[in-house]
Amino acid sequence: MGERIQSIGNAQSSRVRTEVQLPYGQEDSIGIDTTYATQLIHLAGFRHLKIVSKNNGDVSSVEAQIIGRSGNSAIMGATKVNEVAIQSNELNPDKHIKGNSKHYSWPELQVNLNTSEIRQRINDKGLATKNSSEWSNQINLAIKQAIRKQGTEHLLLSKTTLTDKLDGFQIVLCFGSIIAGEAYPIYPTIIIGLTQGARIVRSFENLQGLENFKEGRGYRLSLIPGIEIDRWLLLQAYSRVKPLVAPLNNK
Repeated sequence: MGERIQSIGNAQSSRVRTEVQLPYGQEDSIGIDTTYATQLIHLAGFRHLKIVSKNNGDVSSVEAQIIGRSGNSAIMGATKVNEVAIQSNELNPDKHIKGNSKHYSWPELQVNLNTSEIRQRINDKGLATKNSSEWSNQINLAIKQAIRKQGTEHLLLSKTTLTDKLDGFQIVLCFGSIIAGEAYPIYPTIIIGLTQGARIVRSFENLQGLENFKEGRGYRLSLIPGIEIDRWLLLQAYSRVKPLVAPLNNK
C-alpha cells in the first residue's frame, strides 16, 4: 500500500478526515485512499470530506402483513421490509464564499456511517462480523453513494446566480450563432465578439479566484456555468473506476 492509503479509523489529509470505530477494531484492517477521495470531492465541488461512524443507528426490519383471518387465527401474507440506509449525509455550507457565482461555493460533506445497519447486512449474508472484506465493500459503497448523491445536488441542482445564468445564456447564444452562420456568416462574428467580450472582462475576477483552486477554494471551472454537467459526468464515471476503501493487506 502506498502512503496515500491510510487506516480508515483516523485518516488525515489536507481535505479528508475520518473518525471511524468498527466492531472488533476492524478500522485498523481497512484503508481509505485519501488521494482518490480528494479527487472525487474536488470534482463534486466539496472542500472537505469528513467520515464518522454512528454506532447506535437504526437497522432494517421485516414486518409480516396480515391479509385475513380464519377463525381466531390470522393469515399472514407478504412481508414488508423497512430498509434503513447504511449512511446519512450532512452538507455544511461554505461560509467563506468570495464572488458572485455558485462556482465559488465549496461546502464540506460529512458522511455518517451507520455501523449497526452495516453489521446487520453482513450477518444477513451469513458472514462473520470480523469479515474485513465485506466491511470494506459496504463502507466503500456508502461513501461513494454519498459523494455522488450530494455531488449531483451541488453541481446540478443548487441555486444559481444571475451571473451564472448570463454566462450560460451567452454560451447558448454563441452555439446558436455558429449554427446559423452557414446562412448568415456575419452574425456569428458580431454575436460571439459581443458575448465573449463580456465574459472575458468578467473572467479577470474568476482568474484571480483560481489561485487556490486545488485546495477547494476560488472559482470552480466548468464548461457550463451554473449547471456543471461536465463535472457531474466526470464524477459519475471516475467514482466507478476503482475502490475507495479496501482491506489493508499488511494487517
